[in-house]
Amino acid sequence: MPSDSTASIPLLVLSGKPYEVGKQYGTLLRPEIARAIAVEDEAICPMLEKLGVSGPQMQERMRGLSALLPSDVHEEIRGIADASGFPRETLLYHTLILDILSGSPIGCSQFAAFGRATEGGRLIHGHNLDVPYRSLAKFMQPACVVYRREGRIPYVSLTFWPAALGVCSGMNAEGLSLGVNVPVAPMDQRLFYPLTFQNREVLSRASTVEAATGLLEGTLRGGSWNLMLAHRSGQARVWEQAGPYSGQYLAHPEQDFAVTTNHFRVAHKAAKGHEAVALEMLQDLQEDSLHRYRRLEQLVREKWGRINLDTAVEFLRDCGDPGGEGLPTMKTICRADNALSMAYEPAALTLDFTMGPAPAALAQRRRLKLMPLFQDRAPDMGGTSHEVAEPSGQFPMQGKIREDGVWARTFDLDEDVYLQEHRVNGTPVLPGAMAIEWLAEVAAASSGGSVAEIRQVSLEKFIRVKPHHPTNAYVQSVSKGEVLELSAYADILHPKGTVLRSGVLHYRGEVHLGPPLRKRVDSGFGEARGPDGEIAFSRSYVKDAYFHVGAPFRIVDWISYVNPHEAIASLRVPEPVGYFASIPRARFWVDPFLLDGYFQLVGTLGILHNLRAPVPKSAGRLMLGRTPQPGERLWCRATLDREEGELLYYTFTVWDAAGWVCLEAQDYCSISVDAYTPDQKAFLVKSLEPSGFARARRKHA
Repeated sequence: MPSDSTASIPLLVLSGKPYEVGKQYGTLLRPEIARAIAVEDEAICPMLEKLGVSGPQMQERMRGLSALLPSDVHEEIRGIADASGFPRETLLYHTLILDILSGSPIGCSQFAAFGRATEGGRLIHGHNLDVPYRSLAKFMQPACVVYRREGRIPYVSLTFWPAALGVCSGMNAEGLSLGVNVPVAPMDQRLFYPLTFQNREVLSRASTVEAATGLLEGTLRGGSWNLMLAHRSGQARVWEQAGPYSGQYLAHPEQDFAVTTNHFRVAHKAAKGHEAVALEMLQDLQEDSLHRYRRLEQLVREKWGRINLDTAVEFLRDCGDPGGEGLPTMKTICRADNALSMAYEPAALTLDFTMGPAPAALAQRRRLKLMPLFQDRAPDMGGTSHEVAEPSGQFPMQGKIREDGVWARTFDLDEDVYLQEHRVNGTPVLPGAMAIEWLAEVAAASSGGSVAEIRQVSLEKFIRVKPHHPTNAYVQSVSKGEVLELSAYADILHPKGTVLRSGVLHYRGEVHLGPPLRKRVDSGFGEARGPDGEIAFSRSYVKDAYFHVGAPFRIVDWISYVNPHEAIASLRVPEPVGYFASIPRARFWVDPFLLDGYFQLVGTLGILHNLRAPVPKSAGRLMLGRTPQPGERLWCRATLDREEGELLYYTFTVWDAAGWVCLEAQDYCSISVDAYTPDQKAFLVKSLEPSGFARARRKHA
């Protein structure tokens, strides 16, 4: 273990309203604040002279940035001043010094790896913060600070010196981590929202990368920075800012990792004319940054599939430099001026860090489990047991019970937003997986029990929902002890919205109540791979096909064909948000978006078999096991068992990183529909056909 949980590194845990948080901070760090104030001139003035910034310019900049800070920051500073006895103006100077000099070139290296690159598919985020100004060594008094401010998401921040209340690197209780690097660029003289406080707003308000991006888009941005955002769901994004210009990039879909150092990849390309030429030349001159960037890519590829938190620490300590002697230089990931070194595992809310005299990355480290420090805001992401906390959210499908004992539900495109991304021949259609969840939710609501199995599911027809014409539907439930028989009925509408037939049977099935399945897969169950290894699953889709499957349903990452009738796939559990207009966060018995992903996997086996579209028809038995949590990686192994006329029957098993079974399916059935054009069939053969299987030339192609 490269880290020591007993390493002596300052740790503060602050709670309450902004003023209360400030008083706690000022009381706990009064000696450190006093030392920083005592050396501020000899520490900061040489740096200002080097950068050509005068005292009056500093004061003017401080007044402008101070006016942009929200009231809660000023309240926190007031609390620090009252508790420590130091003037507010002095504390404000120490708070804003990083932002006053935003754009001053420093070092820094970051990477985020996930999916196929890491053990268990969990995201790992590594960050080294480097400071190439020797005079600041006297000023540095790093600390690890956990903020639990009232009404905000708890987060941890790693800081350079006392009263630095913004964030350069940190992670919140929702599993969102971020880190900033500062590339070389002309100093941005405009007035813009302070960078480190922009990051603080992101960590204290955003629970997803999308929410973080939305906050950044609404912020008056400026300066020079590369901000890496990473999330426990397996997302990584780099936002670059070069003065008024910005750009973003994601991990390449075939690579499952992203890297950033101290040069721009995209932001400078938005500039025009002289600025564009100057910025482009500056990037070409950043030899040390380019070397660290390439070195991080090399390290990730060397450890592909085996990266964990310990591996991340190894990367951050790397001193590989062609022509070097294995010692820290300005070109190594562990630079000679490294001051803070952090590795995050957001899904487990674990932080591994060290800070202090350069090169800090090589010093004794500390590993913290942040869940207890964040209190009850932390999601349960243990993954080592089948026992999980009661999930939050609202069941979205069950509808409302009527006087006659049936459960009524109206399907409307304004409410059921996900339907826009699931179309057949252009018409939004309720997925079969969603219909199965509908039956499960009604059974649980009717009985007050827990769903253990869903059996004898028959998907007779599919509910079609037209714009401006909601479809009325209902479910009847008949209780037979621990078993409920359910039938779902819906109206069939004319294209203009007139009801042609009301109360037509669409779906039926049995729901068995009881505890979940407690079972683990056998050792090595998911290790088999086909001759082509892992194929990016997006290749199995056909552009402009008869069936449209949009972003909410594209959650399978890769697929590997063990043989022509067996495949393994990997996918991440999505955050259950954005599916329904009136439900901020959904809760499911069997997540229909995951279930649809499993159906897609087994469907590709059907496509390989006969080059016809596999449409869900029925399911003999679905056994529910451990409920996976958002951000987890799951694996699914499916087998095509038999063919009966137009019907294909499959079994599949889904499990988590600890081997716990999440779902077992027996006799899932699809009906083969001839919906592909000859060109689409040819594309499917090319995309899906494993080259090692001698089945290449079919008469259907």
